Amino acid sequence: MGVVEVDPLKQEPCADGSLVVVGEFERAAVHFNRVIGFDDPEVTAAGLLGLGEARYRMDDEDGALASWTAVTQLPETSSSYP
Repeated sequence: MGVVEVDPLKQEPCADGSLVVVGEFERAAVHFNRVIGFDDPEVTAAGLLGLGEARYRMDDEDGALASWTAVTQLPETSSSYP
């Protein structure tokens, strides 16, 4: 595993995907959920992709598919073609 960045204010892994890397899938899902619905489609799309990954890792394949499908309903972003 690579180096996991730590938020110096909270002393916990950052919500940039690091939580998924260290196996904290439920916590990652909470962090990704926070940005879904943000005004910027780039942010929402990234949150949906991350949430999909977290759900998939928690064996919630239907939830993962729903999150990943939701990305395709947004305007085109850098997350449209990961």
